[in-house]
Amino acid sequence: MRILLTGAGGQVGTDLIPLLLARGHKVAGFDTVKAPASLPAGAEWFVGDVTYEGEVNDVVRQYRPESIWHLAAILSATGEKIPHKAWRVNMEGTRLLLEAARLFGTRQFLFTSTIAAFGPGLAEPVGNDVSMRPTTMYGLTKVAGELLGEYYKTKWKLDFRGVRFPGLISAVEPGGGTSDYVNYMYFDGIRKGAYEAFVRAESTIPLMYMPDALRALVELAEAPIESLRHGMYNIAAMSPRADEIAAAVAKRVPGVSLTFKSDKVRQAILDSWPKKLDDSEARRDWGWRAQYDLGAMSDDLVAKVRAMYGIKAGAAAPVARPASGPAPSPRPAFTVPAANVAPEPAVAPSSPPPVVTRKVVTPKTAAPKTIAPKALAPKATAAKPAAKVTAKPTPAAKVAPKATSKRK
Repeated sequence: MRILLTGAGGQVGTDLIPLLLARGHKVAGFDTVKAPASLPAGAEWFVGDVTYEGEVNDVVRQYRPESIWHLAAILSATGEKIPHKAWRVNMEGTRLLLEAARLFGTRQFLFTSTIAAFGPGLAEPVGNDVSMRPTTMYGLTKVAGELLGEYYKTKWKLDFRGVRFPGLISAVEPGGGTSDYVNYMYFDGIRKGAYEAFVRAESTIPLMYMPDALRALVELAEAPIESLRHGMYNIAAMSPRADEIAAAVAKRVPGVSLTFKSDKVRQAILDSWPKKLDDSEARRDWGWRAQYDLGAMSDDLVAKVRAMYGIKAGAAAPVARPASGPAPSPRPAFTVPAANVAPEPAVAPSSPPPVVTRKVVTPKTAAPKTIAPKALAPKATAAKPAAKVTAKPTPAAKVAPKATSKRK
């Protein structure tokens, strides 16, 4: 299959490209950043912006994908800081890509939604087809994107399908989501010896390890359309408390200090999300099953993060030090009373911008190249001279010329 991957330079796309190539697919990334140095041979890359209609149309017209996998988005925590931009990227970007798919004959559109699409007050575990009233701009745009995709499916027969991801955990630095506290328990716990999570210790949300998330996308995309009774699917893996995650890290990283200090804004976002998802529809329709629980994820992730920073297996966490001043005494390892430790859970905007076309060029060779669009200098628009109105020779009155307004 010929696949165009938006947001390809992000947390999911970084790991997804080599997986798709290994499965025999042809892949091109589409992102605002240059191709990463780690881009595998055989993958193509386009630099562009999903909010520019001309750029979206150019890349879809030139690459002619059979399937568009839409990952590009501004996530929950960042979206609350820049809600108008989040709307433009998440909503307008989705609309432009769906329309380009329709115009240029793309057969399939794979959409990535989120647990943030649900609102508070829903019965647990939250089912596949329930009322969705999110409280964040990120969640709002994802619900709207789901509905818009279903509209294109009904009206123009586009094969629209997608998943609602839990919080995703991986060995790639996270990108501004509210579940980032989980990633940093591993990252900062190993490289710094300490981390203060911005949530309460009892905070609980659905989580998924990246290998499971990537496999879910591939399996859904390859599932026969006749077997799919829904456009969007919940997928689930685990729902550990924050202090259970800390205990799992401490078990594998001796001496680590993991503490909790709730941030009001991010905690409110977290508390609006479900604690557990019902993914029975995905299990029934396309055989979905998660493979990683908290223990298996922790074993794999700790090993990968240590390898990234050249830390030997089994090494104690480094002693956290302040920015200046004498070194403190070693901090104690994270511990919680045994009675409170549960076993590691098992698998269970403003006005839109004008359309500006910036040239997107297909790489000429198979070798990965970053093809940046040529920047267009803004064209100065000369004001039209005011129209001359000649007064008729009348002794009674003079006719004043009409004022001509100029668009700024």
